[in-house]
Amino acid sequence: MLGGIPLREGGEAAEDGRTTISCAAWCGCGYCLKTAMKLKLFCLLAVLVVALCPHAEAARARLPAEVFRALDSPSEVTLYATNPDSRAFHWWFSRRFHGYRILGKVSVADPAQRREVAEVVSQAARTYRGDTKCMFSPRHAVRLVSGAKTYDFLICFQCLQMEVYAGDQLVASLSSGGSPEVLNQILRAAHVRISP
Repeated sequence: MLGGIPLREGGEAAEDGRTTISCAAWCGCGYCLKTAMKLKLFCLLAVLVVALCPHAEAARARLPAEVFRALDSPSEVTLYATNPDSRAFHWWFSRRFHGYRILGKVSVADPAQRREVAEVVSQAARTYRGDTKCMFSPRHAVRLVSGAKTYDFLICFQCLQMEVYAGDQLVASLSSGGSPEVLNQILRAAHVRISP
């Protein structure tokens, strides 16, 4: 007993006169049982976190199925290069794509290239790279027509984010992935400037 406080089995008095809170061995005292319960809870939570991580993407709201169907069979595709800074100065007559100034555009007439562009967008939408704190700065945009529906995709490959519009209505804002290389090749071939 130290200062009226009983020492736990195996406990020792610290230099400042207080008792240590650990036992020298798992002795079955109340402290050891509580510590064992906390350790078991911690391990259980760790196992749950590890088990649920692969399913995080499936749990996230992704694109509606109709958008993926449109990506599978686009009848028209227009590729845009945009200024990534929506606050940048622009003349009142500047063309804009959902708030971002258009630097240039190319209508993709070749069916094989249309499929390539649609595949890049589809792959970007299907690839979840985790949440990002980066500011959305899209340098690429795609307008896709399928049947009577028009879908617009603003893509930031730098910070791995995408906004998807059906007409003028935002239908999804999501983390994405992929590479802009195919889109850049098409834009450069049409002599469209791409923002650095």
